Amino acid sequence: MNDKQQFDRIMSQLGQAMGIEELGLNEENGCTLRFDDQVINLQFEPDDCSFILFSDLGQVAQEKKESLYEQFLSANFYRKQMVNSSISYCEPTRSIVLILHQSTHGLDFVQFESILQSFIDLAEAWSKKIAETDLPRDAGNDTESQSLNPMTHPVQFV
Repeated sequence: MNDKQQFDRIMSQLGQAMGIEELGLNEENGCTLRFDDQVINLQFEPDDCSFILFSDLGQVAQEKKESLYEQFLSANFYRKQMVNSSISYCEPTRSIVLILHQSTHGLDFVQFESILQSFIDLAEAWSKKIAETDLPRDAGNDTESQSLNPMTHPVQFV
């Protein structure tokens, strides 16, 4: 079984877990999923047998940019906290985007489910952080940084 076939199988297993009989990739090898209020885009990359997860986290208010951008850069530096994801700025939409690029070589459903759950948790935490209305100027304290670590609750599909 090649990597694309294996990934199609993983997507089918994800569909079964979510109660969606025919979940799979579209003709461009992509899929969009919604978990509560978080939209997660998935793209299979056949050229290098990998997949990309990305999620729009929202736009940052002007008065929050300095504080949040500092947190984004710090989070990118400490990759473990980010579960190998990165936070980026998408200029066309002026949005902050969480992105993960992962090889599919040797990937099984349990590993994929864990990666997806961690990514969802991280996207939800950062989206919440970005949406907060009263962000203090020194928002980088340990308590707040810890709240951006992936949570451990099980995947809950919508």
